[in-house]
Amino acid sequence: MKLADFEQLLEEFWNDDPIWPLVPLLDGFCLAIRESVFERIDLLDEQLDWTSGGDVDFCFRASGAGFGLVVASDTAAYRNAMPRGDAAASDRKARLPDLLVSRYDRDRLDRASQTLQNNPILQRLRDRVAEIAARERKFPHQRIERTTAER
Repeated sequence: MKLADFEQLLEEFWNDDPIWPLVPLLDGFCLAIRESVFERIDLLDEQLDWTSGGDVDFCFRASGAGFGLVVASDTAAYRNAMPRGDAAASDRKARLPDLLVSRYDRDRLDRASQTLQNNPILQRLRDRVAEIAARERKFPHQRIERTTAER
């Protein structure tokens, strides 16, 4: 897929006013964090990396300090990887380190996960992405290739 094709799909996807739903957790692969958050809650916990719950810990600490966590529906980041399916999410949940579970009991972790899965706004966004993906059959799994002119 050419970068211009990806941009056209994004323009079509965001033909409505942007919505920024509040959520209990965000995926750590792409976060925009204000400096004031770090000033208040400190940096990431070095005992937890992004793949073992560091993003969960950071999000819980930020929301606990009064910061809102939102999904910016009018922003895109291309991730050159296959999306995590239910099996991968289950695997991640199963291997959460004891440190994370001891800080935030398993019930809280499960409630946050269920909130994300059952959020009607996020489901509407997921459905729209699936609709475009089914129609295009090349979004979002194919690598974006830049043409010489776009480089």
